[in-house]
Amino acid sequence: MGWPLLDQILAPHREACVHVRSHTFSIGADQEAAMRADVQRLLEKGLIAAPSPEQWRMILCPQAVSRVLAGAGSGKSTALLLRLLLMLRHLQLPAQQISLFSFTRASAQDLRQRLQRWAEALQWSDIPTPADHPISTFHARLMGQRAATRLIDLESQHSVEGLALMRQVYLQLWRDQPKFRHQVQELLTTLNPAPAVTISAARARADAAYVLSHLERPAQPVPLPGSDLHAHARSDSCYLFMDSAFNREDPRTRARRWRFLREAPAHALWLDAHEVDAWRQGCWHAPRPGAAPLRWVLAPGESQGRPLFEHLGQHAQLLLMLGQTSPPSAQHAEHRQELLFLQVLRSFMRGLLSRMDQQGLCTYDRLFLERVERPDPRLTHILIDEAQDLSRPPLHWLCAHQRCLQAQGQSISVMAIGDDWQAIYGWRGATPEPLLDLRRHWCTPASAYADIVLTDNFRSTQPIVAASLCMLEGLHRRSRRPVRAQAGPAAADALLYAYHPGIHSLSIDDAAWPAILNLLKSIDQNATGILIMSARLCLLEALKLRLAPTQNYTLSSIHAAKGLEAEVTVLLGDIPRPRLQAWRHLLRHNDKTEPEHHQAQLRLQEDEALRLAYVGLSRARARSLWIGPPPQQVSPLVQRWLRLARIPQQELR
Repeated sequence: MGWPLLDQILAPHREACVHVRSHTFSIGADQEAAMRADVQRLLEKGLIAAPSPEQWRMILCPQAVSRVLAGAGSGKSTALLLRLLLMLRHLQLPAQQISLFSFTRASAQDLRQRLQRWAEALQWSDIPTPADHPISTFHARLMGQRAATRLIDLESQHSVEGLALMRQVYLQLWRDQPKFRHQVQELLTTLNPAPAVTISAARARADAAYVLSHLERPAQPVPLPGSDLHAHARSDSCYLFMDSAFNREDPRTRARRWRFLREAPAHALWLDAHEVDAWRQGCWHAPRPGAAPLRWVLAPGESQGRPLFEHLGQHAQLLLMLGQTSPPSAQHAEHRQELLFLQVLRSFMRGLLSRMDQQGLCTYDRLFLERVERPDPRLTHILIDEAQDLSRPPLHWLCAHQRCLQAQGQSISVMAIGDDWQAIYGWRGATPEPLLDLRRHWCTPASAYADIVLTDNFRSTQPIVAASLCMLEGLHRRSRRPVRAQAGPAAADALLYAYHPGIHSLSIDDAAWPAILNLLKSIDQNATGILIMSARLCLLEALKLRLAPTQNYTLSSIHAAKGLEAEVTVLLGDIPRPRLQAWRHLLRHNDKTEPEHHQAQLRLQEDEALRLAYVGLSRARARSLWIGPPPQQVSPLVQRWLRLARIPQQELR
């Protein structure tokens, strides 16, 4: 199997393109000298470090289309912000024609604050106002044109509104469509049940007390069968929760509702404000206790159980991320289970989109994919941070706007900066391919194009950099570039793999925790900051219960830790070798079902697992500690890393 097959798999991400006419920025000697003088003033005030020659090439790049490959700790965000300063202050480009995109609100806010501090240091009074500020997230810029749109999140497992909508659609289809009921029943017989959700008695008592304390009038909460949750009203044998009985702004309310939607039986409903009014007036009729199955099941190739309606909702969101509003036809199914899944998903997605249209709801992905009627002038000159996390809908949106702007005679430009080694969001439709193939997306052979590589790592010492790069050796496709560590001298014990037989991929035995806590205590004595990460949230939650309130550790999933750094980092648990997620594979690559396509998809998933481990390792400045299963029991991905990097190993006792 070769790259042509992977090209077919990744083809949906290559449809959007812009053919930029040959164009360069005119950067004169006076403008360059003024920019260098500004940088010197910022250096003298201690606001930035001296840019490297590679960073200067990026800052002063004259080409209209440029790709910057920059690894962890390379100072890419600072260089990108200096590029924006050049465009605004010295090239005199209007702020209303520039957009610097960051992927999170926190990082966008941080960039804005840094630019504000620079402006004060430079006594620059023409800094853009908040109304026309060029720095934003993709979603904020999109909603600047769609302020009246009501959005709903179908992606996050913690989105209360999204879970409620999925559950309502599922229950309505079950009630109204006998064919859907039959298909669901048959599909569930092919799925494995998920492990039971363990609920402590203390949490059950806390929930009961919380519900009782928030009632509109005193009443005795009624326990829900099969759940630790308690309802405070009954009608037609249907247990009811009511939004009006709670403080909607209280985060505990959102947590209770989220758990309710996932754990409550079919005959327990959570009414919104409109339904509460109808219930009080006697014109709302609760469905009879029915058999709509809400038990947790495992989808093929996935390790986390969910109710079937949540599986369907997440795959519907995946289709929207891929720019599709319906699943592939049933003729692409290889097995009876796949056929049933496609049939059930087709009905579910039709009902979901219909309910969203009725309620005036939309997702970001549907908005990104809508036809452009009036191009946004703020997308004339685009700067993209973390471009490896770009998914198809925002790429389609950017390309569509720039095509329209160029057709109107505008000179457009794009600079994408990112690191394909840190592409870890494939599960939500992102891929590093737009970054790696930027020239194909935006250029013609005559276009002015620049490839820039930032090779310096200013964060980590050489042993950390070398060990992190060893994790990438198994990648099937990646950009090849050198990395030079510019940090200070390395610590003698910079790397360690500590293991205990009680540590497993998904759990840690009680007997292993004392040894883990003692090890953390020993490294805490000298470290100024410790970042503890894991690929499994359940391990972090178990650790958090055992840490003393005075221990000031930062706990984070590896996904959420991208962008963070610490003197000492700790990785907890394993990076399991991925299994083929059959349903996702079917939706992504429905035109081919041969075994080699399955292997290609597995390779892409393994690449993402390796990049996830690389992100975790590259957060460390001085020391990196991995606490995991015994070396002979750890996943093959980590075993290969231990062998290649020659990591010292220690058994915990």
